[in-house]
Amino acid sequence: MWKSLILAAMLAGAAASAAPAGVSLTATLPPVIYMTPSGPSVATVIVAVANTTGAPVRLTVPNSCGISLWNVTDSQGNDIEGRTICPMIYQPQSWSVPAAGRHDNVTIVFDGAKYRAGEIYTFHYRYWGLAADTIFKIARP
Repeated sequence: MWKSLILAAMLAGAAASAAPAGVSLTATLPPVIYMTPSGPSVATVIVAVANTTGAPVRLTVPNSCGISLWNVTDSQGNDIEGRTICPMIYQPQSWSVPAAGRHDNVTIVFDGAKYRAGEIYTFHYRYWGLAADTIFKIARP
């Protein structure tokens, strides 16, 4: 329960610094991720920040670990795993989103033992206070 409360606080903080109009996030994972039933499995998230304002836009988060937060839920909404806990040290970080936007590849390490083959999961990603969700399915090699 405490993990859910901390996650809610982190997401509330991200929502409090809501995205300016014209700035949005898309996070894309492969539709099927192959995971072994034990040990880590690596996947690449393609992160796209769109900026349709025609000018750079500054985004700010409370600290450096708030730049990239994620968690995974199953089809019933249960938390599976994630990187959602940050020390509550206030050291603001800022980034100026270029007028053209930006694409990044982010490596995520999943714990394969926490996932079931055939199950559909939702990946919730927060990047510089912007939020995006995407679904994926697990297959075993």
